[in-house]
Amino acid sequence: MEYLHNDIDKPNKLRKSSDEEVEAAAGLLERIIGPGYFKKQVELLKESDPMGAGMGRYGHPPSVSPLAYIWLKAREELIYGEIGGGFRPGYASARLSELGKNLALLQHRNDLVQIIKLLAPEETFELAALALNVAAGCLKMDLFGNFCPDPDVNLICFEIKDKEAAGIYCSVWDAARPAAGDNMEQAFPAITPGKPQLVILYVGVTADRDVNLEGRHLSQTAQLWLAGPGRTAKAVVLSQGRLASGKSGLTFFRHSHVIKNPAPDVKFNFEIYVPT
Repeated sequence: MEYLHNDIDKPNKLRKSSDEEVEAAAGLLERIIGPGYFKKQVELLKESDPMGAGMGRYGHPPSVSPLAYIWLKAREELIYGEIGGGFRPGYASARLSELGKNLALLQHRNDLVQIIKLLAPEETFELAALALNVAAGCLKMDLFGNFCPDPDVNLICFEIKDKEAAGIYCSVWDAARPAAGDNMEQAFPAITPGKPQLVILYVGVTADRDVNLEGRHLSQTAQLWLAGPGRTAKAVVLSQGRLASGKSGLTFFRHSHVIKNPAPDVKFNFEIYVPT
């Protein structure tokens, strides 16, 4: 599936996920996480919906992880496609396809396990999915370093090999959570004093393609933060998941807005690291 790049570039044509891509993504998750995990999650779903009234509909039970629910619903969509003679991806298939492509690139890394653990809990699923998206993009260009240890519910960090910046820390922060919204300044942590940084903020998922990220309060806060004295960050990127509906089904892409450090001596090819 192709995505829009960011709001300063011309958008690419969106392409829906194929049934082969979704099937491969589901299988990869089963191999990485283990079929036992998904079996247990299906049992929890049955307990929360013993009559099966939720089959074919979206309604995420609190007892089931969002990762398992997307996996299960994508499996359902594949079955419906076989029965109906044509696959029409929904939300689950679109999300699972993105996860599968990113995990396929990163699956052989020993430090991936700590990010995989963050895919299961609801409070960290979107954060981990975005971090995997950025890391996979950097890896394709041979720029990815290592995930930093001890990620938490708000922040995932990793190192990027950047020739201009002699290596930077990328921090992916969940700014869509209510707790993060109460204090926007917390969304811009100092990972290592003096170390060049790139801050990527997840700001939610929407079906509205006309949302203006540039006008958000968070964008203004980022501009003020970047202009602060002694700031080593190269840029702040606001990243939002978006859904596009068409006759052939749903597509999921990431729309981003980049706020560059205004300092004249800051040199950084920020387009490389924009979530797409």
